[in-house]
Amino acid sequence: MTKICPEEMRREVQASEILEKIQKGQDVRYDNVVVKGDLDLSKLDLPTQQVKLDRTYYWAPIHRLKEDAKIVSSNIINYI
Repeated sequence: MTKICPEEMRREVQASEILEKIQKGQDVRYDNVVVKGDLDLSKLDLPTQQVKLDRTYYWAPIHRLKEDAKIVSSNIINYI
């Protein structure tokens, strides 16, 4: 099981670093880090898929990642 370190002892990772890996199609794996910045996938050029929501005919783009993305036991500062 992962030990949780105090925030001041955790390595900081910029959200832009994570977004860059996603854009390049690389795996994203972080454990016990502090992520700084907005993890906004809508700013990336990713393939989208239209899906039907509920029983209505509203459609919304869904961003599909080509790789695994895993961030565990971490704090994210800002928005996802």
